[in-house]
Amino acid sequence: MSQTAQLRNNNAPIGVFDSGIGGLSVLSTLIKYFPYESFIYYADNGNMPYGNKTKEQIQKYSANIIRWFMHVHKVKMVVAACNTSSALALEDISKEFTIPIIGTIIPIAQTVLSMNCSNIGIIATKATVSSGFHEITLRKHGFNGKITAVPCPELVPLIETHPFNRMVLAEYAQHYLKPFQNGQFDTLIYGCTHYPLIKDIIEPLLPGNIKTLCPSFAIAQHVQQNLNITAVNQGSESKAPALFYCNRDKEDFERKIRSLTSIHPIVVNCVSIEKDITRPILFENTI
Repeated sequence: MSQTAQLRNNNAPIGVFDSGIGGLSVLSTLIKYFPYESFIYYADNGNMPYGNKTKEQIQKYSANIIRWFMHVHKVKMVVAACNTSSALALEDISKEFTIPIIGTIIPIAQTVLSMNCSNIGIIATKATVSSGFHEITLRKHGFNGKITAVPCPELVPLIETHPFNRMVLAEYAQHYLKPFQNGQFDTLIYGCTHYPLIKDIIEPLLPGNIKTLCPSFAIAQHVQQNLNITAVNQGSESKAPALFYCNRDKEDFERKIRSLTSIHPIVVNCVSIEKDITRPILFENTI
């Protein structure tokens, strides 16, 4: 099937990927808002965390995942539910593909512009903060207020160690959030899709006047816009259950999905996409 044909295949699924479990917060929102669409989720947990990887590595991981989505699953759209991938990879690699590739940062930037924000804080991985992509995008879209971004390198590994050690997470969160506790900020952006998974730890540590922004709803709006533009809505009650793939520790990943979401049924496969993009190798313990 040609890529043009894929765009017009109403029954094709939507691919969603992240370095681990963070993108589940995005997937859950997409399933809620698009109940008649089918989704395939890929967790690149063998290369997790992305936050300490080079730009070249992140571009390679992201491009391989998107190619795999297209070649193996014939997806009509891909959502990069990973801020680090969105910041360091999508702008350079998306021109290779003719299906819509939606990241996390442009949608949240457009949401910010629709609000009365003047002093924004951002918490994100080290790689995302170093890229400056949030600030570049916000400025490009016309935001003239103050922006302060703080890297939080320990949060993703701690969140991936599920069940969470809430005491340790709270200690690190308290440290990372200190710059935002002076009462001068009006908005805090979750610059990593993992962080909304611990919002009940983060938000009590913030002054009451700070609004927190999670990218999930903004991403859903962009998905809707692209479905309308490309006329590829499923548009019926028939859909396949969400399929889950990872490249390490299938049983652990399955436990995390069950614990963190209400998605069902859950079908998880462990797959190596780097061996052969067009013919993924399934390990013997897949189901």
